[in-house]
Amino acid sequence: MSSRGWKTKTTGATRLGDRLKHERKRQGRTVQAFANDVGISASQITAYENRGVYPTHQSLLAIAVALGCSLDWLCGMEDEYRFRGQNEILQHR
Repeated sequence: MSSRGWKTKTTGATRLGDRLKHERKRQGRTVQAFANDVGISASQITAYENRGVYPTHQSLLAIAVALGCSLDWLCGMEDEYRFRGQNEILQHR
């Protein structure tokens, strides 16, 4: 377990959901407030966090920007959490 407090699981969608939920809560954001920031429904955020549903590429990018994290970290491809500005995230895809 890392200093950020998330636990790695085996599937990509589950790992993304775990990281999304943990970071959203760490930032003190409700599902509804976060969904409004991202521009998708709260039920869709809940599906990503709890049911292993994987977002579209457009939604995935919007989530990473809203959280201020890299796509690699969010998707579980990198363990080190780093803040990324929007331009850096866009260039990284």
